[in-house]
Amino acid sequence: MSISAKNLKMPPLHAPGKGVAEALNSASYFAKSATVSCTSGGDTQPALLFNVPKDVYIADVRVHTTTALTGDDPNTLVIGISSDCDMFHASSDVVNVGSHSMLYGTALGAGGYPCTADEVVEANWSTGTTAGAFYAVIEYKPRFGKNFVHNP
Repeated sequence: MSISAKNLKMPPLHAPGKGVAEALNSASYFAKSATVSCTSGGDTQPALLFNVPKDVYIADVRVHTTTALTGDDPNTLVIGISSDCDMFHASSDVVNVGSHSMLYGTALGAGGYPCTADEVVEANWSTGTTAGAFYAVIEYKPRFGKNFVHNP
């Protein structure tokens, strides 16, 4: 079974009203993925989590592991993009139950990632994993490096 990547919501290009453009420029947005099952017969790999459009800055990808990944030694769960599958989470720390922020990791994109092209955030796990479940929450800033237009 496979899950569909969630499209990130984008604010309007033209901000309606006084002061709204400034608020949109400084706002952070969040989206939650579907829950991914890593059990035998569960979701297929890679699990597509989010469709991220060009000019979006990914500030954080938090993995919420609800059921620990078991069955392989060592168990791994990596989160990234198709060109770098462990861009955001590159260690086996996220296989344990809990909430895991990329900001505390050592992955290449751990400090944030500006998308210069459309990207898909995806997850991969050990092929011998027999149990486990997680979902991800992405924090992002749309139209990074571009200002919203004030529409009086």
